[in-house]
Amino acid sequence: MELFRSVIVLPSPQQFNHAVIAIPFNQDKKVSSALNHPVLGRLMVFDPTDPETPPGELPDHEQGSFALIVAGERGGLARMPSTTPDANRLERTADVTLGADGSLTASIRERSIGQAAVRERRAFRGHSRTEYDRLIESWVARCEDLKSRTGGQ
Repeated sequence: MELFRSVIVLPSPQQFNHAVIAIPFNQDKKVSSALNHPVLGRLMVFDPTDPETPPGELPDHEQGSFALIVAGERGGLARMPSTTPDANRLERTADVTLGADGSLTASIRERSIGQAAVRERRAFRGHSRTEYDRLIESWVARCEDLKSRTGGQ
């Protein structure tokens, strides 16, 4: 814990290995990466090196960490904002039709929000269309396997 305490007591650029950007922004806008700085006011913090995380959000591994705000005498150490679980979620809905013959037809829709969306974008952009389709097909197959192991429940 002593090392952690030294970061807070005497911050130094050598203790940081990454740069993010903090810009003043409209007070009326709601963003998950808003930081209320006592001197600089309301800032939106974002990481321009992460192509999957849009401005207004911070990657999950940076949330809650400490950052050294470089702004001359007005700067200093600040804790980065953290999002709530509600702001990082996967919503899944299904429209299911049971046919008279016992057949089942389903349409599944997923909506990713926050860091869940970042993970999905990363998977989508990190694979070819064929590879990504296989990932989805694998997920559907696991659902089918689960259905058969639970007796179709």
